Amino acid sequence: MSQVSSSFDDFFLIRDVYSDEVFRGAARDDYRMLEDRTYGQTASAQTPRISLEEGCPSNVSDVIWISSIPIVSSAFVTSLREVGATGFRTFGVLVTGRDSVSVDGYVGLAIYGRCHQLGYDFDNPNIVEIDRPARKVNHYRGKLFDKERWDGSDIFVEEIKPGPIVIGHRVADQLRRSRLSNFELQPLSECITPEWDTNVPLIKLGQRS
Repeated sequence: MSQVSSSFDDFFLIRDVYSDEVFRGAARDDYRMLEDRTYGQTASAQTPRISLEEGCPSNVSDVIWISSIPIVSSAFVTSLREVGATGFRTFGVLVTGRDSVSVDGYVGLAIYGRCHQLGYDFDNPNIVEIDRPARKVNHYRGKLFDKERWDGSDIFVEEIKPGPIVIGHRVADQLRRSRLSNFELQPLSECITPEWDTNVPLIKLGQRS
């Protein structure tokens, strides 16, 4: 069984914590427009409008999740800028809570950093067996990307099909130190996908590091 290069332990997906007590919201306009702004694919002058879901806790949170898209607090942005994080800009959003009351202090993240594709090692896939309710299932473990086709940004998404936001260890360490709330960091090396999934990207790496 092969092991993913330890260098990919230094890259993380930033994700929703999927707990009951969490800030989540919905796009009041076209979700696709918000998605395009987040992935740096448009510079629309329209300001996305976000409404917090009914029942959201009243305590302040540093990330509001709109599906997989993060709307972040000014403290979150300050934390990124303190370490000179690259690969992102911000854009304005209008957030409203209960009774349409405005909730200030949040912006969207426009991610301009790019790698070519996230996937699993085509030449040396790491296969692990995981117990499921009915049977044991083989999974690919350890996402990676071709560093020869990455622009070197601290914050980035895939060029082929922008999706999960990836951050490097420098930004991950800073976010942990800042004690910001309502997100989790998953190392790429711990990502798993069932082997039977026909959409699993298997990629050939260029120069390994």
